Amino acid sequence: MERKDPKDMTASELLRHIARTVEDEECASDAITWLRMKAGTEETPNYGAEMANALEAVANKIDAEIEAARRDAVKESKKPMRWFRSAIRQGEDWPEPRDGEKFREYLRRCFILLPRYEDGEPVRFGEDTDKLHEVEKLIFTRSGECCQMQDARGNMQNAFPGQRVKRPGPEMLGADGKPISVGETVYSKNTGSVYTVLKVKPLADLVTVGIYNGIAFDVNHASLTHTPPDARKGGE
Repeated sequence: MERKDPKDMTASELLRHIARTVEDEECASDAITWLRMKAGTEETPNYGAEMANALEAVANKIDAEIEAARRDAVKESKKPMRWFRSAIRQGEDWPEPRDGEKFREYLRRCFILLPRYEDGEPVRFGEDTDKLHEVEKLIFTRSGECCQMQDARGNMQNAFPGQRVKRPGPEMLGADGKPISVGETVYSKNTGSVYTVLKVKPLADLVTVGIYNGIAFDVNHASLTHTPPDARKGGE
């Protein structure tokens, strides 16, 4: 069998060559010479230095092979997403992939025939629709002709093929008449306490707020304002 050039060997092949060399009781320096050739280092009178250089070369080659495999895996994983993006551009009814979203995540989010909002996004557990507060169940008929959604209060909403689900209705307004949005800072109109809005629950007329120590609780939207109450009025 023709001997393979060490430059064409993988790291594992180089190591196996050393093992065979030692097993056949050949000169151990021959194996080191092969590795040194792969490393592209000059021959030195110091056997230990040659060994160190050779092993370093193998380690570098292993790293390079792993990195190349990772790059190939990334390229392969992007191919299905390119197909979906092409289908979307051609007018197919698929939501746009999100930034950094993997193919497996996209399938889980969009490929299962879940009820969809009017913008094409699927309804997810914990979300509100115009008739449900925090969806917790999705029940499919065997025929696939209907999906019944349910929330914790026992409310039900049916979605049929081609039918879109509406998102929650009007905006939740504070005592100052301004809409309340997740992430903004609001104040209690009664106590002046400062809160961060964590969640808006239109169907329940409630807003989940958090305070500095991480505690979260629900309050009525009408008790919140976007501007701090007058300090003098608060002290009266």
